[in-house]
Amino acid sequence: MAASPEAASFQRKLEGIENETLPAGSKVVLTSGEINAYLANLMEEETAGGVRKPKVALGTNRAEGSATVDFVKLQTGKGKPPGLFLSLLLRGEHDLGVRVRGKSGGGTAQVDIDEVSIDGLVIRGRTLELLLEYYLMPRVPDIKIGQPFQLRHNVERFEATPDGVTLFIGPKRPAAK
Repeated sequence: MAASPEAASFQRKLEGIENETLPAGSKVVLTSGEINAYLANLMEEETAGGVRKPKVALGTNRAEGSATVDFVKLQTGKGKPPGLFLSLLLRGEHDLGVRVRGKSGGGTAQVDIDEVSIDGLVIRGRTLELLLEYYLMPRVPDIKIGQPFQLRHNVERFEATPDGVTLFIGPKRPAAK
């Protein structure tokens, strides 16, 4: 599928950041429209139809995401079909919602998941921790949730507002060993 102009704009900005060609002091603004267009394009290409209608609503250093997810189709498309029990439990499409907060500074960031909802059932606290530990972490081992991580490509920090996310570019950092 051809990318929309907003998705293409997001991709160009992302490439500028990844190529580390932006001078220190630069700001890159990813608008809410660009983020949603890019996300829609990415989900169509990467999830074999397992994720539809993705949407992100931004707030001040927080975001709420939603999508219609077919967990079985998503996992099967990745070559890792779930076992019989999970296939029966998770078959069909489900409305998924996620509420997150983020903070950053000095080249590091942290993202915390406040809640997840599946078909209106809100999951928080220890149950959410278990869901992340047993479902998300094994499937996305490099993800850092609830703990600081190093921002890459000279990004010093980010700020989210309802209109978009601004990335602040700092000086070039030495390559990590």
